[in-house]
Amino acid sequence: MSIACLPIELVRKICTYLQLPAWCALRLTCRSLYNITLDSFRRVFRSISVLCTSGGLCQLYELSMHEGIRQHVEELRLVPELFNGEYEMHPYGFAYWDCIRLALKKQRQQQPEEEYSASAHVSQYYQDFHFVMKDHRRILKSPTAIRVLRHCMGRFVNVITVGLRYRPAEGSRDLICLGWRSLTDDLGFPPKFPKEFRRHEGISREQDRAFCILVRALIASDQNVKHLSTCGKPCYGVALARLKLTQKEWTSFVSLMKGLLKIHLCLEGTQEGDHPERPRELLTAVGPTLEVLRYQFDSINASYPPTTFPILEIFPGIHFPRQREVRLQNLVVPPEALMEFLRAVSPTLTDLILKAVSLAPPDDPYGPLPQEDTPGETKHRWQHVLESFHDELSLHFLVLQAVMFKRNVLEIEDETYTWGPPHNQDTAAYNVARTGLSFHDWVNQLRLK
Repeated sequence: MSIACLPIELVRKICTYLQLPAWCALRLTCRSLYNITLDSFRRVFRSISVLCTSGGLCQLYELSMHEGIRQHVEELRLVPELFNGEYEMHPYGFAYWDCIRLALKKQRQQQPEEEYSASAHVSQYYQDFHFVMKDHRRILKSPTAIRVLRHCMGRFVNVITVGLRYRPAEGSRDLICLGWRSLTDDLGFPPKFPKEFRRHEGISREQDRAFCILVRALIASDQNVKHLSTCGKPCYGVALARLKLTQKEWTSFVSLMKGLLKIHLCLEGTQEGDHPERPRELLTAVGPTLEVLRYQFDSINASYPPTTFPILEIFPGIHFPRQREVRLQNLVVPPEALMEFLRAVSPTLTDLILKAVSLAPPDDPYGPLPQEDTPGETKHRWQHVLESFHDELSLHFLVLQAVMFKRNVLEIEDETYTWGPPHNQDTAAYNVARTGLSFHDWVNQLRLK
């Protein structure tokens, strides 16, 4: 029986399991399937990512001119990095990239032995790599990207989420990455890399430039959005001190963000990237309407838990009357400041995540955390914080992961924790619907070591 003869609801359900190229091919098989899947196909474009390349911007412009699709776009993110930050790769190292070795293996299978030359293929791939990188860097420095993005934002009338995203998974059913196919065609190989959790200088630089493009396009289009994210996963922070934005541009951006409901603000954890005023200005502007706050610094090195943080005093004087969810990560928090902030948002707070948060402010905010710890001090400090949680918060969801005093990770025994590997001694998690205990009872059953 032909798939076109199946009930419409079943056909649409089947299509949700298809990747985009397969979906496009299916819709071209017959007029009936084309019409049946039209509405579902449009909804695929609810969330799109765009590579900062000529191909990515061209596809974005074409998509914005499609009357049947543009109104379905709700989320638009720029992907600022290519090649995992390895932008100055030497030809010798380039030949050992996994994606190049796979491409050579494919060429060997397709060509006669006497015609195959690995060095010739590597040389061509390397030339194509430099051509693509030249185009990528030109786009990040060109006003063309701002003009195209401004035009598209004006056409995407239902966009509510904007931000940066660290290379989405290619071929995902849930994420469309414009420019990926043209990038692969230009290179002659798919540039797949394992995602890194250490900072690359190249990625940090491109992250800052892409965020400037996004800010200027938002200002030029006068676009009001509800959700803003400066990064994806893994997290690469924006260096607010290095952003080449004028004070007038920054002020206009902050004013435009008023009314924001959700923000993921990831900052670069270096002294060079730190700006003492800009985070406060932005959070002060969005605080009255903000419901979800994710605030963190990126990991300065590859260790976990991270061993270096900037110090943070938790938003003194900023009001968050509608705050429902808070996630703090990779930072040092004075215990009094942490509790003062949580008390202020406790009337509305339901979800809290603390990950790699230390209670000890270092002498140097950008240097290593002190390691000295008297016996039991880590347990004592966090016991006091949890008692405050017990008395002053009524949460539906709480995660503590790799929380510390100085650089000493707190060991936690949570008898209700069944979400991860057994005997996980650095994580405790509470979910009111899953744990089967009240928040107060759950806190009481924790055992700190």
